[in-house]
Amino acid sequence: MKQMRNTVLTFVLILCTSLLSIGQTKNKPVKKLDRKLIKIVKQLESNGRKIDGNVQGMVYSSQDTINGVIYSIQLVSGKDLNVFSRKVGSAYENRNSYHLSNYTLEGEWKAFHNINYGIAKLYDEQGHLIKEIDMDQMFGPRIFSFEELIKKMNNEYEIDLQTTNRKNSAYVQWNNEQKQYKVIAAISYVTFRVITIDGQTGDIISDKTERRVRH
Repeated sequence: MKQMRNTVLTFVLILCTSLLSIGQTKNKPVKKLDRKLIKIVKQLESNGRKIDGNVQGMVYSSQDTINGVIYSIQLVSGKDLNVFSRKVGSAYENRNSYHLSNYTLEGEWKAFHNINYGIAKLYDEQGHLIKEIDMDQMFGPRIFSFEELIKKMNNEYEIDLQTTNRKNSAYVQWNNEQKQYKVIAAISYVTFRVITIDGQTGDIISDKTERRVRH
């Protein structure tokens, strides 16, 4: 009898804990797009500016600075909504996608320049987490990390990759097929330096100066 009573008490405890957990999940606030940004999206929907075309259709874009944060908003084919944000002068970016039906968060991940990294999280329209993706495995592996690349460029070439401004115009690309970084740093308005780095060893593959092609 005592063993049965203990079993029942254990079951009740587990049940209460489960209900508490469900209640916390249910009451967890759903991440939604900021009202100021929703207003911009609605403007794009009504009279957006055509900036590009791709296999999905037309892309409408807006770039706005709010409280020291640059927001790049893209509306693709009237169904895909992407909002990228970064502090003015920073090369680190937060990238979010939203459900257009109710402006709830659909996906969130991070990028350094145009290199996605870390864990991407995907949500349904009710805000439930449905999937996680390791971006470093998806677009890598990069044995020589971009953190190491930052140190190498700063120490050996005096190129600061973590800030972006007119005086320091540098950009990083990652070639997933060749497993290489490419650092593009402006020298003048018409010339720039292109440094290619092995993404596995950190060795310099090439270092050359190129001129901007004028059309």
